[in-house]
Amino acid sequence: MGDNFLKKQAKNFRKRRDLALDDIKHSSLFQRPDVVNRIFHAKPCTNEKLAIGEELWAAPDPEHQRISVIRAHRKVAFIDGDGVAALMEAFSADNTPGLIPLRVIAVLNLSEVAQLQISEELKND
Repeated sequence: MGDNFLKKQAKNFRKRRDLALDDIKHSSLFQRPDVVNRIFHAKPCTNEKLAIGEELWAAPDPEHQRISVIRAHRKVAFIDGDGVAALMEAFSADNTPGLIPLRVIAVLNLSEVAQLQISEELKND
């Protein structure tokens, strides 16, 4: 392929990447204190363990009316109960990213249920 075409393709990629990063930084979802300051309880899936300080992602699972907690490409836990209503409402709002980063702040010894909170980076935006 021609050099001009490849240069233009690279320029367009950088432009789309910069626009996407700018859009993520200015999301309005995380201005809601009822979502940002809330602690969510996640039950781990079979054979999965969560560690304190671990960064995970939340994604809506409308089929089961719960929130899936994802590590890389695997579902490792799920949030149900009271936390689902607030997160589902937040996901349905305009300008909401498809995934929300979460941080594990505690893991209960007996039940292995993890307490999660939205990552600090998003709280500061």
